[in-house]
This record gives sequence, C-alpha cells and structure tokens, in this order.
Amino acid sequence: MGERVTVIFTAEGRVSPAVYLHSGGCPDAVYALLEELDRQQAHQDAFFECGRFVAIAGALNAPGYGYVGVAPGPEAITPEALVQVQTDWGQYGFFVVHREAGRTRVRRFVEVEAGDPAGETGGRGGRGQGRWLRELSAREVAAERRREYTAEARDRWGRKFNAVFAVSESSHGYTQRVPYIRARVLGM
Repeated sequence: MGERVTVIFTAEGRVSPAVYLHSGGCPDAVYALLEELDRQQAHQDAFFECGRFVAIAGALNAPGYGYVGVAPGPEAITPEALVQVQTDWGQYGFFVVHREAGRTRVRRFVEVEAGDPAGETGGRGGRGQGRWLRELSAREVAAERRREYTAEARDRWGRKFNAVFAVSESSHGYTQRVPYIRARVLGM
C-alpha cells in the first residue's frame, strides 16, 4: 500500500486542512519537508504553512515519489477527531505541527490495535471494528526523529530539494527557494 501519513498544521487556535502523503509519506520525508518549510520561512499561519507544504511536496511529486492529497482537517486535535479525517493515514498516522512564538512542536498520533495495552483512543467503525490512535509522548517523538531523520537521510533529502528548488533573490530583497520550473518561467 505504500508509506502513508497525514500532516496537519495548527497555530493560534486554527487547524489547517489535512495533507495526505502516499508512497513517500514516511517520517524522514515529513521531517525533511518541515525543514524545507523552515528554510523557506513559511510560518505566517496554519493555512499558509499547509499550502506551502503541499507546494513543496507537490514539487517532489515526480514518478516514483508518491502522491499528495488534501482533505478537510479535524475540528480539534484529539484522537477521536483525527480518526474522522478522510485520508488513509496508514502505517505512519498523523503529524500535527504546531507553531507559535517562533517555536515548533510536533505531535504524533499512531495507529494501535484495539485492546493494545499501550493505550487506545478514538476509533472509526466502533470499538473493536475500527481504527484506533495513540499519541506518542514528546520523548517518543524526539526518539523517532533521531532514529528516522539521520544525517544520511538529511543529506539524501537535501540533494532532492536542491535538485527541485532554485535559490533566487525576491523583489523584497531576501533570498528564497523556488521550484526550478518556476525559476525557468520567470527567467531566474
């Protein structure tokens, strides 16, 4: 079925649409995309950041990479609300990226089997028939990032981004990264 994950952004009480990544939606890809968002300084609000995330993931959407989709986001960030999001969040569950006051917090929700002693909350289709989520602790998220987003992965993703994005000077005097196709169209 491919590597699948759903990413949601929150800021100032707002929740973005849900972004679905398939065949490339693994933790190292999400951490790399978030790092590229940082490089592009796309932090105005949850919706703008979500849009830029979709654009970056879409720019990488070459044959063999995967697919990007967008669905309505949840009403709230709880396991009960997340399981209602109409994406196939698959083996890697949800990344909820919260930015406020220059700080970033990533919350992770992963699927567990009904009756799993690690804890279950939420569900689709009723208890025992549906899908269940558990929120990872901050320590587990940090460990996942260290395990999945290694120096080798960071270097591999850096090469992919450098192959897709050109650096250009904006009309406002700051450097920005734009997709090469846009750079060619604009004559950069």
